[in-house]
Amino acid sequence: PMVGVPNFERRVQALKNIIKTNVVSYLPIVRTAEDRIKYENFTLMNGPASVEESQAAGGKPVNTSGMLPFLFEFEQDEQGNITLFPAGDTAPWIPLYHISPPWENAGIINWNIGAYPWNQRDLAFMDKTKQPVMTEIFDLNAFVSEDQRTDDPTSVYNQPIMTNFSDDAQVGAVLQTILPWNFYFEKLLPEGTETIYAVVRNDCNQNFTYAIEGPDAIFLGEENLHESGYDYMRKTVLIEAFQAQEGLDLCSYSIEVSPSKALEDHYKTKMPIVFT
Repeated sequence: PMVGVPNFERRVQALKNIIKTNVVSYLPIVRTAEDRIKYENFTLMNGPASVEESQAAGGKPVNTSGMLPFLFEFEQDEQGNITLFPAGDTAPWIPLYHISPPWENAGIINWNIGAYPWNQRDLAFMDKTKQPVMTEIFDLNAFVSEDQRTDDPTSVYNQPIMTNFSDDAQVGAVLQTILPWNFYFEKLLPEGTETIYAVVRNDCNQNFTYAIEGPDAIFLGEENLHESGYDYMRKTVLIEAFQAQEGLDLCSYSIEVSPSKALEDHYKTKMPIVFT
């Protein structure tokens, strides 16, 4: 886990433009207590310079204050007060080392997101399959700047980086992005196309609906909001890249697509009668 990514902020700019995400993070996997000590020493020696490099490349004032020299977790009370404390003893740990855009201080570096059960679940899946994972829907606006917040449903996409190319290689780090779901439905249809509904469901008891109107994708709400009169025309597609496998839990996804009355009316015509 003692590996950083030089010039991280510059390197991820092209990736962010391609996948239309605002946030990309790099998280090494720390699997043993011995490696935890080594990793904390590594960040103590290299973390401030890495943060300064990213802040300068991202046009932020250089500020490494707030960086803790150990892995940490936090709790937030009902009043919004945050308490930081050292990460627990349960391995593996999944600390945040790089983040783009960089924060204005280094206080988020070494935050152990491995404390959240879904990260341990998804890491087990990636270790076994060596395939990327999409999480359930989360409100992630707290982790992006105000101008980047969205009302669209968002998930975390995890791309594993393996330690080597062998069949039994483990995940050495994760490249993580925050993806709003409108990314998948925008610019699919030409201008002027009437409404088609896309209802997204997952195995984590979540569903939400988009109205696709030409190139635009409009989020309607966190429930099934399609026009039920067209259920007989509904088509369901599994997102095969994100399906659970035997013995491995995962938040699997499917998409149900159906037309609208506006689409039907657009293709109704009396011209055949005139021709007859």
